[in-house]
Amino acid sequence: MTHAQNAGKKTGIVSTTRITHATPAAAFGRSPDRNWEADSDIPPAKRACPDLARQLIENDPGKRLNVVFGGGKRNFQPRNSASGKGRRNDARDLIQEWLHNAVLSNVSARYVENKYQLKDAIASAPDRVLGLFSENHMEFESEKKKPVSGEPTLAEMTEAAIELLQNPNGFVLLVEGGRIDHALHCTNAKRAILETLALEKAINTALLSTNPVDTLILVGADHSHVMTINGYPKRGNPIL
Repeated sequence: MTHAQNAGKKTGIVSTTRITHATPAAAFGRSPDRNWEADSDIPPAKRACPDLARQLIENDPGKRLNVVFGGGKRNFQPRNSASGKGRRNDARDLIQEWLHNAVLSNVSARYVENKYQLKDAIASAPDRVLGLFSENHMEFESEKKKPVSGEPTLAEMTEAAIELLQNPNGFVLLVEGGRIDHALHCTNAKRAILETLALEKAINTALLSTNPVDTLILVGADHSHVMTINGYPKRGNPIL
């Protein structure tokens, strides 16, 4: 991301996990422990090392990202936040700090928490958009179909990111379908399949939203995974 920013390209990160989780955080942060997402995760003797949420707000390349979409709002808010779900012990509201830093840098910025606010943000075309759509990881795709869910799908976030990142010098965008792995950890085949299909939709969205002449799209997996079926189920027992 640093190389892209220095080359004048716009940059963005999209994930269905907490934005401070392993894959998205690797694009902007450095940490001896991937679990140090908020200051409350760091042992007292090691708090000289900034947590990953702080690094996104304070350090390059995080603070210069044009688009950041995902979950994990709780790692950016203090314990006494209005939601009551903040995890920060340092009493800092990093979301407000991010907005304040944008003002100091003389760039337009929007913070959004649901797909409706995201749609409005696209219309105003700000320089930077931070979207934290859930306190923890975002919902599985199957749950987003419920009327009460205001979370955008991975494809919707991808489409929004590409639109916001339009730039004569191009852009670099990381998109992660991070909940495929989580479903497999839980040995939930149906959710794993639906999350994989959601990633496929995001890829197709990217293909339709870009020109293959000047756009390189790479698709890969960070690691393989297996499912464990415990006990002695009968042959032909449905797993979906």
